[in-house]
Amino acid sequence: MSTAPKRKTVSVTTPVGKVEWFALNKTDQFGNYTCVLHLEESPETLKLISIIDSVGEGKKPYEKQADGSFKLRMKSRSKGTKKSGESYTVNPPVIYNALGQKVGSLELEKMSVGNGSEMRAKLEFSTYAMFDQDTQEIVKGVSSKIKSAQLGKIVEFQSSNDLGFDALELDSVDLGEESSDDFDF
Repeated sequence: MSTAPKRKTVSVTTPVGKVEWFALNKTDQFGNYTCVLHLEESPETLKLISIIDSVGEGKKPYEKQADGSFKLRMKSRSKGTKKSGESYTVNPPVIYNALGQKVGSLELEKMSVGNGSEMRAKLEFSTYAMFDQDTQEIVKGVSSKIKSAQLGKIVEFQSSNDLGFDALELDSVDLGEESSDDFDF
């Protein structure tokens, strides 16, 4: 018989909040499905925070902001390893549109969800305990695993790689001989 404490798990649906760093349709740089949900202070949000606090002690998946709102981090691994050493793949969270319809895989691949989009999520909160090699202590906390999400308003992600220019008035641009010691900047 195992004497390890039972792992407490609670499933909830979050209120609608604003998305930051959406990586639920593809993995992030660490191979996880992740997202941060910014929740305004409201009775629903405070009830959610109360539920998270009741799951367990230690580190929590949320951060209270100076304005009273909360940032809720959620994550789900994309792969893992069984005790037997066998590797397995985890399906991404299921994404639904504003009408409650499941988003197909082709549409999901093309989806570009940017910061400020609106979403709610079904999450599974559970306790964890792990040994920290640096501090030589056991660290306890509550994890937030995303199961599914419903996107309301989508704000398209805008890449900052394209630092284009406005149109020039060619009449005022001097395209003549270059001078080695006369610069505009």
